[in-house]
Amino acid sequence: MLYDLVAHQIRNLFYVFCDNEIARWTKYAEVRKVLLLRTIRYLTSIGKTVTEALNLGWLNSKFKAEALRLEVEYHLQG
Repeated sequence: MLYDLVAHQIRNLFYVFCDNEIARWTKYAEVRKVLLLRTIRYLTSIGKTVTEALNLGWLNSKFKAEALRLEVEYHLQG
């Protein structure tokens, strides 16, 4: 059990150090925005929308307003 926890923490650190958009000291709001934009790009690539993801339970409803706003911005950018 402890090994799994340590392995998980090491993986998280690896991803943080390898991520070009999220640094160790990036503010929570910016991290959330980056992750939501990645989610929106993925949903678009599989032909789904944020609304569909919310209805399917793939996206937590507490992110609904921000995700819908970012989805509009994403599609306006082309």
